[in-house]
Amino acid sequence: MSRFWPAVQEIFRVLRPAWLAGLLVVGISAAFHISQALDALVDIARHGGVSKAHLSLLVAVLALAICGWYFPRALLYVKYWFTPEPNRPRFDWVRVWIPRLLGVLPILSLAAAFLRKKALGFGTFYILVAILFGVLLVLRGRVFQKPPSLLADLPGRTVAGLIIILLVSLSLLVIFLNSRVVFPQMVGPIAIIVYATASSIAFGSAVLIYVSYRYRVPSLLVVALLVTIFLSTWNDNHSIQKGAHEDQAWHRSTVEEHLGKWIRHREANWRERFPEGEPYPLVLIAAEGGGIRAAYWTGSVLAKLGDTYPGFACHVFAISGVSGGSLGGAVFSALTAEALQSPDSACDGSQFPKSRDQLEKTRNILGKDFLGPALAGLLFPDFLQRFNPFGDQVFSGRFAFPDRAQYLESSWEAAWQEVAQSSRFEDNFRRLWAGHELEVPSLFMNGTWVESGARHVTSNLRPASPKFVELDDAVEALDRPLPLSTAVHMSARFTYVSPAGTMPDGRRVVDGGYFENSGAMTASELLSVVSESRGTLNFEPFVVIITNAPENPNRKPGRGGDCGRKRIEPATGESPGAFNETLAPIVTLLHTRSARGYRAEKFLERLAPGRVYRFDLPASENAEVPLGWILSEDSRAFMDCEIDHLEGIERIMSPERRQPDGDSQSPGTPPLGST
Repeated sequence: MSRFWPAVQEIFRVLRPAWLAGLLVVGISAAFHISQALDALVDIARHGGVSKAHLSLLVAVLALAICGWYFPRALLYVKYWFTPEPNRPRFDWVRVWIPRLLGVLPILSLAAAFLRKKALGFGTFYILVAILFGVLLVLRGRVFQKPPSLLADLPGRTVAGLIIILLVSLSLLVIFLNSRVVFPQMVGPIAIIVYATASSIAFGSAVLIYVSYRYRVPSLLVVALLVTIFLSTWNDNHSIQKGAHEDQAWHRSTVEEHLGKWIRHREANWRERFPEGEPYPLVLIAAEGGGIRAAYWTGSVLAKLGDTYPGFACHVFAISGVSGGSLGGAVFSALTAEALQSPDSACDGSQFPKSRDQLEKTRNILGKDFLGPALAGLLFPDFLQRFNPFGDQVFSGRFAFPDRAQYLESSWEAAWQEVAQSSRFEDNFRRLWAGHELEVPSLFMNGTWVESGARHVTSNLRPASPKFVELDDAVEALDRPLPLSTAVHMSARFTYVSPAGTMPDGRRVVDGGYFENSGAMTASELLSVVSESRGTLNFEPFVVIITNAPENPNRKPGRGGDCGRKRIEPATGESPGAFNETLAPIVTLLHTRSARGYRAEKFLERLAPGRVYRFDLPASENAEVPLGWILSEDSRAFMDCEIDHLEGIERIMSPERRQPDGDSQSPGTPPLGST
């Protein structure tokens, strides 16, 4: 034992220069197995072995394997001040085989990820690639003579390899700066992050680690970190994007003012259809957050309702969304605005928007890859900005690199443009209601202030009523035009994929899910505001709650179609597991934000007893739909199947058949959304 620990310490001293490369290789190898990465890999497998996405992934993984092997190996053969003496044979074994392992590990991990998703062909292919790469490394070691002794400096070929890697990285930076959406989507999110890791290994090993250890100077890695911290005090590039200049100020109505005009706009024709005084159905939507999963589910549910009952959009007074729920709600409102461009469409009760393909358009818009552009912005220009002394407030931001928020917003704009053939998502937020102020559903997109943790809302209406409890008006605080895509993102900035957005007054906005993830709290306040007018206006409020989290305890069991998968119920508890005392506070904080949303849903149901409808994305075995900003074809197919099996949805608008969810429904009457 007395000899064991000294020997281990000597080996660690030998391997010390490779710690950064080892950490990055192990980290990316583990990242292949997170749910979002697995979902993206499924899409690559579905498109076949010769697709652009797979070819870019193969090239990136090979670049990572080469960097993960070569740069640690080069560093391990340089003599440093801490290198053990004498140079024993076992140290040569460590110097040879540890870099080989680092080179092969990411390829094997990628193969295992494909095999986990039952992509046997791809899994087998990458196993063969790993074996071939490992064999080539072994043969290379036997053909080429090993260095007879430790070197004083890195060989020239290492510097040449580093220059090549940096030139490729610079080329990608230039391309990503000029193609924010198309090229990142062509490369694919997995390939982007894999290549960024390979580049980090090359630069970090050959510059930051080597120089520090070879010349015994303070850690350049720590110096680089301190530089980013120092520059971060003024090089912020996360300002909320400005919209096009407008000559006239936006005078927004309060919720109460808008409600009166909204009802009167429909009242005359509604009374002709129902002369006995049937109240006009007013619908409020609460859309839960959850990235692209929430956006796709929310948009699809609303589009299904709109396609089934063409007048549904005219009855939707407001949509309270969080994160992806805000994006899904915005797509629905925007598609309604597009449908109202037709001269024979109106929401005055006589005619309705004629759009029977709203669901197909929604699926095409929200089925795009939004993660690739976000990662391209994050890992290239936004990362480089951390070392750029110029921010948005210096020289009007002319020398600041664009941040990843702009890339994500650009991807939403491009998806809308491709499908809807208009620029509505890049136009100013207020233009969504231009000419149709009383017909397009209002949006209440919930966000959170970093500094106070309080709520704010981005809306076309002013939340001026006392019924809104400490709900800040983000549009008033911003006091300048903003694009529709940016307005949506004010609610969907879940770091670190999206940065906290900086307001003109210095405050920062993040995802609304940090405060409350269901959208039900704002929806309940909206319900309280509109309910005060029921005595003077003839309407009846209904609430639709759209959730996507499989663990939501409020969701109704057995909803939707079977869709070829076994149903499961959310777990009621978890075993403590490892590090339970250490992780308990963090887990509690994460669960608290979800629990606050679940409680808000219950409160909303109590405010509207017998008038609440739920549309829950079921939890299914072997059908995990991950969070993030990309969905595989399998995930989309699962949600499409659930949408196609929603039955009874016309009851929400048909007075003679309307039967809401909840305990108050009549015995034997199937609830809305059931099969």
